[in-house]
Amino acid sequence: ATAGPFEVLLPYIIRNDLGGGAATYGTVLAFGGLGSMVAAVLLSRRGLPRRNVTVMWVAWSIGVVLDIGFAIAGAAWQMCIVAIFSFGLGTVGLIIWNTIVTTLVPAEMLGRVSSFDWFVSIGLTPVSFAITGPIAELLGARTTLALAGALGLTTFAFLFLPGMRDPERELAGEPAR
Repeated sequence: ATAGPFEVLLPYIIRNDLGGGAATYGTVLAFGGLGSMVAAVLLSRRGLPRRNVTVMWVAWSIGVVLDIGFAIAGAAWQMCIVAIFSFGLGTVGLIIWNTIVTTLVPAEMLGRVSSFDWFVSIGLTPVSFAITGPIAELLGARTTLALAGALGLTTFAFLFLPGMRDPERELAGEPAR
């Protein structure tokens, strides 16, 4: 639900609202990459948090909610700051997720589980791209991007599904609930 609005509307807003071009868009993405690198280094030096599943879902949720910042930014430098935190939080979530999968999934199942994970994670991305344009035409580019960011709040709800935090308990040596 968020890939299409981010990847379609961010360059649109940069070009049509801010008067920037490919270099501006590339700069925003580069700052996002910087945020990802810093997050990865900090997490590697600190180690996984004790409540890793909780941190993962919170990081992903806040990272997506920050898309609202892209929608309301009035200058490219503001988008750069949003990108640092948005991409960094996404990276924190991915590092934790990949660590959990490689730690808890048996080696003989890892390829199949990883393939299914990617299928579920990106399987509907083409639909997101297909509906972004018509929705943005109806609501406006910035409103559509902001609404996609607001969907990050629904990501937070996954944290409360039964058994969702069992892996962090298992990795901590606690019994699952």
